[in-house]
Amino acid sequence: RKRHDNDQDKESVNDDTRENKKVFRIRELPIRPTVPPMYVPQLMMEMLCLGPSCRSVIMVRQTATIGAVILRLHRDDEWIEEMLYWLRRFMTNFVHEGTPPPANFFWDNDDDSIHGGGERYRRFVTRTKEIGEAVELVDYVSHSGVQRVMSEGKRPVSLFLD
Repeated sequence: RKRHDNDQDKESVNDDTRENKKVFRIRELPIRPTVPPMYVPQLMMEMLCLGPSCRSVIMVRQTATIGAVILRLHRDDEWIEEMLYWLRRFMTNFVHEGTPPPANFFWDNDDDSIHGGGERYRRFVTRTKEIGEAVELVDYVSHSGVQRVMSEGKRPVSLFLD
């Protein structure tokens, strides 16, 4: 039995006549042409490692049911310098001292404390989110256009070796 709601949630029930029934839900949310903020530092660091001539990176975000979106994130040298500042602060305050950071260490503390970041850190986090939302949309790829790995018997094959 399948049910389709307006928000595109699908619920399927496997009416197995044995002991148990298996229920699963797939939420099909639209794929947004953004880079989630948690990936911005990684992509900027990759550009930094490749040198100043690397001015952008491509990210492909793919879903299991909707397709993929291809995005270009442009390099922001000012943001990279600020990222390096916070990395150095983290190394100095916590790693080199062998001290675990307190909860929300840069966010909650004022600029004057040893662990402080205050408004400067909050601006950095806000800018990170803005960068992820200001990416260039290269293309959408429909679900049918995404290449899937199939066995000789036309069955999906795991992409992992375990």
